[in-house]
Amino acid sequence: MGLENFSPAAMKLYNKAVTVSQADEVFRLMARWARRWPSAFPSAGERNDWLMLLFTPWTTPAQLRVNLREAQRRSFDGNGVWICTSLMLRKGTALAALAEHDGGVIVRRFEDPGLLFYPSFGLQVLWSSIPWRFKDRRVADFFRVIVRLFVALERPEARPLFRDDPEFAELERIFRGAQEPAQGPRPPWTILQVGRELLELICRAREPRSRTALLREAVARVRRSRTGAPAPTAGEVDPPALAPLPAAGRGAVAAVRRLLRTSAGLKGIVVSSAVLAIFRGDPCPAVRLSLILDGREVVLDLKDRRTPGPCLFETRRFKAVNLPQTPVWLDGGKDRLRRLARALEDCLRSRALY
Repeated sequence: MGLENFSPAAMKLYNKAVTVSQADEVFRLMARWARRWPSAFPSAGERNDWLMLLFTPWTTPAQLRVNLREAQRRSFDGNGVWICTSLMLRKGTALAALAEHDGGVIVRRFEDPGLLFYPSFGLQVLWSSIPWRFKDRRVADFFRVIVRLFVALERPEARPLFRDDPEFAELERIFRGAQEPAQGPRPPWTILQVGRELLELICRAREPRSRTALLREAVARVRRSRTGAPAPTAGEVDPPALAPLPAAGRGAVAAVRRLLRTSAGLKGIVVSSAVLAIFRGDPCPAVRLSLILDGREVVLDLKDRRTPGPCLFETRRFKAVNLPQTPVWLDGGKDRLRRLARALEDCLRSRALY
């Protein structure tokens, strides 16, 4: 059975005169039927077989956030096909006319073979289907990961869709937490659980985004929430007091994030957050950067160069100290972090902060 969507905006787009409250009433009704006639409705209360239309050219991160949250609240199957269903845009329909009117939606061929998965293996029909693209690139990145994870875990017969995609095996390996993707056991977390974390990371990350790095961080967050594992800063000796950066400092960090989009020398770095860190006895506050470096969390304190003690590296103004819980093993990673610190230093200087 099909619910279509939990987002009122999406339901309006689909021209469906259905509300979420009506859907909930159907859930309650079918649960009663399942209790009364269990042989006729064996899974009515589990909601494993519900279908939705989650992805269209117009899907937004806000709509995805609503759907993932509401599906989890209603105990939808966290590895169900609903999580990667996409629109089959048919010729002669109102949505096809809207796509033509909007411009930039209809393309000559699908940019992601994942958009062929649901029409081909779910609906088992592709005739009169029009190739289209997502208007929001964050949604495109999210879908690209989710559909590959679903095929890897649940529909191996669809793997040929991704035979020429080197990212497929890497995404599967990261999700399973295994050295070899196909040999890893089914993890205790679901695509839905990881997907909710991944969506937030994608929305915060600046382009160019590393989908593999962001998935690795999403899985790590879910793993920590399941096991009670500490955050990277847990157990820090004599932790600093943290405070927001001043407006000019936030502007400098924003400028560095823009630089990350284009600089090959900073590839593989995502700046998750930046705050002031006030250490007892230091001459002035440090800038604490929480980063993802090649998929691993790194917490880096950029202290005044006059600060005593060992460091990871120095620049003209900064002495960079990483937390022992987040080591940087490779010289290449250290070099990129040094370039990042220098870029931030230049941006701060231009704003007369140093």
